[in-house]
Amino acid sequence: MKFKIFVVPVYPYGNDHYYHEMVAIAEGLKALGHQVIGNCNYWKESKSDTYLIPDANDDTSFDVAIYDYRYVRSFEHLLFRMGYPNFDRAKKHILIDRNDWISPIWDGNEHYRIFDFILGCHTVSRCKHPPNYRAWAMGLTNRMITAIDENRGEVTDNGIGHNFRVWHNLRKEFVNDFSTLDFQFELKEKFTEPPIEEDPDYTYYKATTRRHSQEYFKIINESLMFLGFGGYVEYEPKLYQPYSFTDKLRRKYRKFLSAKNRKDNCFVFQWDSFRMWELFYANACPILLNFESFNFQLPELPVDGEHYIGIDDFQLSGLKTKLDSLSADQIQAIGQSGRQWVSEHYSPSKTADRFLQLIQSK
Repeated sequence: MKFKIFVVPVYPYGNDHYYHEMVAIAEGLKALGHQVIGNCNYWKESKSDTYLIPDANDDTSFDVAIYDYRYVRSFEHLLFRMGYPNFDRAKKHILIDRNDWISPIWDGNEHYRIFDFILGCHTVSRCKHPPNYRAWAMGLTNRMITAIDENRGEVTDNGIGHNFRVWHNLRKEFVNDFSTLDFQFELKEKFTEPPIEEDPDYTYYKATTRRHSQEYFKIINESLMFLGFGGYVEYEPKLYQPYSFTDKLRRKYRKFLSAKNRKDNCFVFQWDSFRMWELFYANACPILLNFESFNFQLPELPVDGEHYIGIDDFQLSGLKTKLDSLSADQIQAIGQSGRQWVSEHYSPSKTADRFLQLIQSK
């Protein structure tokens, strides 16, 4: 099959020009023997002058179109013209939406029904989704896999590391709370310096908008555990912004109730993260929010205590109890099991295979 991927070279509504999900799906489709083209050149292959997604802007002979949400948002005024002239109904059209906030572009917009599927990251159950929506994941790319493998060694630090690029309010809260409990494993800051421009990996550092660091990959391979949770805490009910006056009143009431029962009156959004996938593949055992407790959805869910160590609510006392019952060897075994799990379910080839099964189901 022939797939065409649509991205914008520069996103006009933000400064994140890294299309991770497009790289993952393109790498996987090519590995499975399919042809991939794009509306522009994107993602230069390592140590090569070729692009993973080569420019074929005028080529309309593809079978499936895959759109990054930033492309669609940038060109809504053209894509959603009367009659949808840009959408050949003989082809399939898939939108991949990372939705990095709580105001999805498709909410309340009937035009988005033109897509056969909307594949959404950061999915939380009991949120309102259109009928063509399916939970998706960032997953792994070959860049991640290669860099982590190149820096793989022995675990030498029996502590809990953290290195957050963006301080979501949840991250800041939990890191501060660690100091209030006497954990048997020490929490350690593991910050890194950006590579210099002469560094061979500077191109990846720039292309991923500061998400690539060989020093960081070495650290997460040397650490026994690492914090990988992310997201923002918001009050129930699960609503999308902008909030109406009635929405604000409902949230105020839940804020009042949360003083005594935070777990039932708050939820976490924007929880999926690059840190999480890197940690699953590295030696370190990831410490994450419990997927089931927080109602997070993925095509394949990991299991707390088997693939990662989960935080079950907004208190760290439960995490302390779990860690107090585990030896360093047991924790390292969980990390190894997590690496096997993510390789089986979220490598580029596995992501592409799941994608193919989905589009062939309709």
